[in-house]
Amino acid sequence: MSAQTKTLRWWTAIVVLLILAFGTRVWNLSSAPPGLTHDEASNGHDSAAILEGEHRIYFPVGYGHEPLYNYSVALTTLLLGQSIFTLRITTVAWALAQCLLTAALARRWWGRQAVIVVLATYSASFWALMLSRVGLRAPTLPALLVGSVLAYDRAIRSRANGPLAARETWPWYALSGLLLGASLYTYMAARGMPLLYVIFLIVLAITDRAELRRVWAGTLALLVIALVASAPLLLYLQANPELEQRIGQLGAAITALGQGQWRPIWANIRDSLPMLFTSADPQWLYNVAGRPGLEPLLAILFLVGLCRSLSDLRKGSPVAHHTDTRTSLRAEGLRPAARLLGPSPKRNRSVASQVSSSAPRPEEGHPQSKPYALSHVIQTERQNANTAARPRPSGLGTKALSPRAASARGQAPARSLVTRTAHQRSILLLTWLAGGLAPALLAPVDYNLLHAVAAMPVVILTVAAGATGISDWLAARLNQHHRWLRGVVAAVAFVAFAATVAETTHAYFVTWTENRNVHVAYHRHVVALGRYLDAQSDRRPVVVTTLYPGEVHDPYTMEVTLRRRDLSLRWVDGRYALFVPSGEARLVVEEQTQPPAELWTWLSPDLTPLVSLRFREDDIPSVVQGYSWDAPASWERLTSSLSRKVSVQAGDPPPSVTHVPAEAPVGFAGTVTLIGYQWSIAAVGPAATLDLLTAWEVNAATDLDLVIFTHLLAEDGTLVSQDDRMAAPSWQWQPGDRFVHVHRLAIPTDLALGSSVIELGLYDRATLTRLPVETEPCCIDPQATRLLLPLEVPER
Repeated sequence: MSAQTKTLRWWTAIVVLLILAFGTRVWNLSSAPPGLTHDEASNGHDSAAILEGEHRIYFPVGYGHEPLYNYSVALTTLLLGQSIFTLRITTVAWALAQCLLTAALARRWWGRQAVIVVLATYSASFWALMLSRVGLRAPTLPALLVGSVLAYDRAIRSRANGPLAARETWPWYALSGLLLGASLYTYMAARGMPLLYVIFLIVLAITDRAELRRVWAGTLALLVIALVASAPLLLYLQANPELEQRIGQLGAAITALGQGQWRPIWANIRDSLPMLFTSADPQWLYNVAGRPGLEPLLAILFLVGLCRSLSDLRKGSPVAHHTDTRTSLRAEGLRPAARLLGPSPKRNRSVASQVSSSAPRPEEGHPQSKPYALSHVIQTERQNANTAARPRPSGLGTKALSPRAASARGQAPARSLVTRTAHQRSILLLTWLAGGLAPALLAPVDYNLLHAVAAMPVVILTVAAGATGISDWLAARLNQHHRWLRGVVAAVAFVAFAATVAETTHAYFVTWTENRNVHVAYHRHVVALGRYLDAQSDRRPVVVTTLYPGEVHDPYTMEVTLRRRDLSLRWVDGRYALFVPSGEARLVVEEQTQPPAELWTWLSPDLTPLVSLRFREDDIPSVVQGYSWDAPASWERLTSSLSRKVSVQAGDPPPSVTHVPAEAPVGFAGTVTLIGYQWSIAAVGPAATLDLLTAWEVNAATDLDLVIFTHLLAEDGTLVSQDDRMAAPSWQWQPGDRFVHVHRLAIPTDLALGSSVIELGLYDRATLTRLPVETEPCCIDPQATRLLLPLEVPER
């Protein structure tokens, strides 16, 4: 087969595999995953906020996250608009960049065949497929990291000397440092990646000081450039350590280790150690629960590649090479040549004898026999050095300089460029593998494949090392007379690859996507509601009951999903609260947040069924019901029966002290006004609860995260029970909004309720600062921060 035909086949295979990888990543991208996680929704919101002028170096939403991914999504949003597809197609772009850069690095390390293996592995890996289809920042890390290693490999493998070396290598060192620094703006796991280059230098200091002298300055410059590039983020986080909530969540075992407790970190390592082979992330959020990171075929190739890298590491040691060389030369009496010859791999220990025997030899006992052999070996070594320095045809890859090929041609067993390169490559690969897996081993087992995302390129490179190693081993043993056997091996490899791809796509698009846990975790019902609202021309306000009314939860999911911007939405936990618009509106009730009887009784006469969004019976929720709502009629019916008598006094004295009587409406800091209240006693099991319903009207928007506190107090002011909550979150309040709220206070069975009262007010969740009460200025001290609601509770 001609070289041109081989090249054409190679490019054809690359194109086919790229199309396969791209196709599996963009197919049904907006619906698989079947909704949005809150982390994805936060990224979508922050990316849109960037386009509105909110530029941050670190985003505090979602326990805090680095900014680079959000800025890349903002660029895509600028071109395509905000949507689920926009968010995820950005991740696809980062994933394909990772794939191509990994293939380029494999090409430099093992030749053309390794490129095919890398692309095939990305197409067949569930781990790679999963993390390329979610709107998370983590997949940006491996793309930048493999780019940094690729540039570094280009720098350290240059053999130029003098001024030419500076012109050729320093730009690559600088590029590697910039990419490494940029990676720190992607994901927390990136912070340990500079150690990859530090450890590389340490290992060279032990095994190859000549190479250390050649690369240490460029490597140090690389690290300095990375530090400078990442300094703004690191300094900002040092000044605001409270922003990084993830460190406390994921670093508990490390903290315990610092306190002398080793069991937590050992438990993490033990649970995550088999994650590539037998059992990985037990959660359904980013994995089929328990599915290992590598499919069986890939796991076998990975183990072969790991063994190959360990072998290259051992063979690259100067001690090992000199030992092997001197052993082979001793039989020929050529001990002086050991000073001149570099060591050779173990598999070619007999090369020296082969070389000397291939030279013309005088008869035994000739006085010039040993000098002649020595001069022949030295001359052959020089010829080999010249040959190695010549440009190689691109189709030969690294195989042209393999030790086996050298021995076949009778070349000297010098410590060749290929051997030294393999040694450096194995150091980089093994260090990268250990460092990339470390975050997953040190943190709890949940989501360990996500935490190990920095290791994904090197894991796939190790698979490529195994596949090319097996291929070279077979090629050396199957000559032209075994062409049929080579065809059988190729067919078996293709069938195994095709079966792996089929199983992976089925596992993702069927097993995982259709799982009930995935539907719940990705809030499928919120996305379905957003698409329904998008399709309607109705512009009436919408009140949505949900378990997650906080700003960074379902509201962000709806923001990314909903393309129209002309709807007024209010979010409440319907089990405890309800917004009541001032005009005709729509009410959307999730099954698990049905309003309680206190609200439903006066609400239901004004509701007309509008739509039912039904899901699978095991989904949560399985149905979302929409209603047309005459909200003004409901508000009028409610407020007509409310009590308005309250009392207030500065300093929070006990109820037995005389308080100033007042009457609702009563305001709090000009932000919200209490319109009235009503209470009732309900029996729940052996005890009872006092259910308090309050009605409110918003006077002004606020940046505070407000909480309503309700405390049942004894006559002497002792706290009996409390219920502090805000089920109609204040982040969305606008002047004129109205809402009702329900609080449930437990009544102990041994409590005498005759003179008990309820104290009520609001405070800021972040600072616990109470809002002052506003009534008549002449009668109330400005320091008053609560209202007392009188109770006349019959004896039980």
